[in-house]
Amino acid sequence: MDAVKEKQEIMTAVTEKKDVFLSTKTRTTPLVFHDDNYFIVVISPLVSIMKEQVIFLNAIGFSATYIGRDEKENVDIEDGKFTFVFSSPEILLGDQKWRNVMLSNRPKLRLIVSGEADTMGESHSPEKHFREWFGHMGEVRSLCPGTPLMVLTATAGPKNREKIYRKLCLVNPLEIVENIDRPNIKLFLKKVKASNNLADVFFWLIDGLQRQ
Repeated sequence: MDAVKEKQEIMTAVTEKKDVFLSTKTRTTPLVFHDDNYFIVVISPLVSIMKEQVIFLNAIGFSATYIGRDEKENVDIEDGKFTFVFSSPEILLGDQKWRNVMLSNRPKLRLIVSGEADTMGESHSPEKHFREWFGHMGEVRSLCPGTPLMVLTATAGPKNREKIYRKLCLVNPLEIVENIDRPNIKLFLKKVKASNNLADVFFWLIDGLQRQ
């Protein structure tokens, strides 16, 4: 799909309060929705990603922060002074204070974005997930009913997609899915004896790293 048309479809879906499932290769061009009367929550697994995105959004004129960045900014988040608020699922769903903030600011919440959605489909039980609170992501539906959800992933195959849809109660979302094949990434499997010396087994890797 043409990138411009893709953005238009996504923005139309969000405006109509329709969920979006986006499974594509990493994008460098942002999808931003600007409205001074609303804010967007972005759930991300890593602080490093939050910092990078917050710096970028602030640089192009948006007000953005992440929960825990600064005590004063935490108060400003509660007062609804930011357009983009980033958080980990542990804080947003696991801390009652921030659950209450979500509830009290629900009328102004335009969109919830969930990154790394593939981690939600890895297991049927929350305790076996890459991070436990990613297994509870479906709770955002009960906290913010009626708020559209945008789900982002670059690696979810058909089976994993089904699990994500079920966990997040996605019904007839706008679905944009690219081939997850990455020609620049290859996986090889080689069986070795447990008694083999690891330095010998991974000689090719160690040698390559040393040469660089």
